[in-house]
Amino acid sequence: GGSNLLGWEAEGDQLDRLRLNKLRNPVGAGLVRPEYANAIPLTLVAAAINLPTQWRFHTQLHYANDRCTFYLSALITRNLFEPAFTQLNIPLPEKNSASPGERKVYPALQGARLPMVINGKNPYDYAILMHTRQQSGAGGYFWKAGGFFRINDIWSIEAAYASGNTRTFRDATGSVLNSVWQQTETVNGRNDPVLSLSDFSRPSKWVIGLHGDGYSSQQKNRWQFSILWMAQSNAPYSYVYQGKSMVRDDGINGYNELMYIPTQAEIEQMNFVPFFNGIRPIGSREQASMLENWIQSSPYLAKSRGRFAERNGAQLPVSFQCDIKCEWEFLIRFTHQPVKLKVSVECFNLMALINRESGRKWELPTLQIQGLAFAGYRDENRLEPMYTFDPDELSISPLQEVSGFNSSRLSRWIIQPGIKVIL
Repeated sequence: GGSNLLGWEAEGDQLDRLRLNKLRNPVGAGLVRPEYANAIPLTLVAAAINLPTQWRFHTQLHYANDRCTFYLSALITRNLFEPAFTQLNIPLPEKNSASPGERKVYPALQGARLPMVINGKNPYDYAILMHTRQQSGAGGYFWKAGGFFRINDIWSIEAAYASGNTRTFRDATGSVLNSVWQQTETVNGRNDPVLSLSDFSRPSKWVIGLHGDGYSSQQKNRWQFSILWMAQSNAPYSYVYQGKSMVRDDGINGYNELMYIPTQAEIEQMNFVPFFNGIRPIGSREQASMLENWIQSSPYLAKSRGRFAERNGAQLPVSFQCDIKCEWEFLIRFTHQPVKLKVSVECFNLMALINRESGRKWELPTLQIQGLAFAGYRDENRLEPMYTFDPDELSISPLQEVSGFNSSRLSRWIIQPGIKVIL
């Protein structure tokens, strides 16, 4: 149903039932016919809007002589105009939640939507306005430097390092505007995103290599040797609540709400609800104690206590591996026709022989860890949050190893021999 190009998106006969201009089409004498029942999303565009515009600066330096080569390149970007998204079909936040972790709280309305008709219902779902954000500070940088140095006629080394950082308010991870609005992790609701690390930012990559290329004493047979060590940062991720919505900007069962990381003293003030996790009962004191242990076990959480978790503030473990290749080239004569014979041995991920973490690449399916669960407010007046924390659920790591038949992704060492005959 329906197509969307910065405009209306609907299903079936929903277009016929919508009445945005009662003077042009007075049927129903309002926005929609009274019998209209199904909620539909609205895609709205501001009257004045600028196309996305970005300022870029790029520079590159290169130096080379007989024994060495050095290069440096850098790219800096800043967004001058960028699209912004605001949900209009939502009331204004009225209160703040109680400490610790005070944040805005929207009224507890059905679906967090504005009541528009007598019975309190609302015929619309999302009403996402696309407008322009100017000079927001969003942008990033990327730079890389490296070089090649020849030690002597046989041996040489190379090294390179690349680093980048991109900060955005939202990342375009959906094809429709309400999806882009929904999928943004925030503290005070999706209408108030803050500048944070992009989903697609990768901070660092390292490469170090040693290469050899020489001949036998008779200058007939050639040999080559290479060893290459590589390491790269993996995807960032966020710590969010599970359970009910604390902000309620998308209903009482919302998600994508960044977690507040309490101090040890604040954990003692938190209200934990005893519950049965399907295996055993877990009391309030155990929940508080295990939450403290969980925070201390995470480097990111431990250093961020007393603050809200940042969107993409944590980083998956660095992946690294080491590859070696040896190759020999022989010149063989059959009658008057010389034949070249190349014999090679490649060992991928050699460090897996001594380090089981070598070559392993990790991922989080949703790029989120949901640890602490929000169980609702004690009452609507003081808005004191209640929580549950299941240590058994977090005893199993949420990280998943990237798999697939690809030598660069396998977390075990591989030897690959090769023979090539050149006539």
